[in-house]
Amino acid sequence: MPMPMHIPILMVCLSNVRKRERGTLQHIRGSGASPFVYLSGKAIPYVMIGLLQLNLMLGISVTFLDIPMKGSYSELCAVSSLFILLSVMIGVSVTTVITNQLQAMQLLSFYFLFSNVLSGFLSPFEAIPQWSQWLGNLIPLTHFMRVIRGIMVKGNSITLMGNELLHLISVLLNVIIIGYFLIKHRWAKNT
Repeated sequence: MPMPMHIPILMVCLSNVRKRERGTLQHIRGSGASPFVYLSGKAIPYVMIGLLQLNLMLGISVTFLDIPMKGSYSELCAVSSLFILLSVMIGVSVTTVITNQLQAMQLLSFYFLFSNVLSGFLSPFEAIPQWSQWLGNLIPLTHFMRVIRGIMVKGNSITLMGNELLHLISVLLNVIIIGYFLIKHRWAKNT
């Protein structure tokens, strides 16, 4: 499930960098929009696309692949929305420091590889070395994978996975704050 969930972060990065390359980002700044409005406006469409992807993947998984859904669909959607928003906010924050689409692709390829290897997606989390587990616990995808497995496979409620949810929420809040100040700083520097 995590591989297609990376698409919203890729889309937001490439679209933001393209706007900067074409100079249309200056028009947005000139309109008087605050960094918060800009962040919200960039996040909402890509979160919607991510949720559409999620529902498509769940439909295929349950209908055609006969993967059982033991937990609550609404809890799964809530946690997935949180993760998709986090991914999009990472993408928006990253685009404040990169200058072209090639850099975006290279940085995101490294991020995707790093997070997929260390999150327990490609191999069991317990099978990777201890130092890798420490790094893997810093990655939001690790905690998202634990919650998804808990809901879909074990039928757990999100109340049983408070640590993972707390980690996702704290990373999301930090990324939003960092993204806000990066955009505010960049806009102040360019005026």
